[in-house]
Amino acid sequence: WMLGYQKIFGNQYFDFIQETAGMYLANSVGVDYNAPHESSIQLRYDLNGNAAGFPGYKLILWGIRGSGVDGSLEAQKYAAPTHPLYDLYRKSGEPIRGGNHEIGVKQTYTVQSGSLKNSKLSLVIMGRKINGLYPSKTFSDLRLMIDVPITLF
Repeated sequence: WMLGYQKIFGNQYFDFIQETAGMYLANSVGVDYNAPHESSIQLRYDLNGNAAGFPGYKLILWGIRGSGVDGSLEAQKYAAPTHPLYDLYRKSGEPIRGGNHEIGVKQTYTVQSGSLKNSKLSLVIMGRKINGLYPSKTFSDLRLMIDVPITLF
């Protein structure tokens, strides 16, 4: 089990190191929960199939709630619609604010032996619902991923 809490104290989005994924946030799953003043809490359960007698199987279940987004101070700074950051802190012309919640499940099986050893099959089902003028969108997502490693050298 994991319980994650994260809080952005600033008036700007929490920025990643030189715009890379060099820094991960605890609750970064469907969105980063990095909007101005946003608080988020995550409850997550991970199951390793090896411990449960099913080698190669992994299961992750999560639920995250973000709230308290308030981009009004930065929206005032970039009040001119021609400013490049105008839309970053606004949605439908209003300062961003509100929150969202998401739930999801990811199941992965890694082949343990044979010619496809270490190949992975993953199924991800997740959804997010926003409220207020949250900066991302409501969505439902279903992904099937197949990862077959190839040795070149």
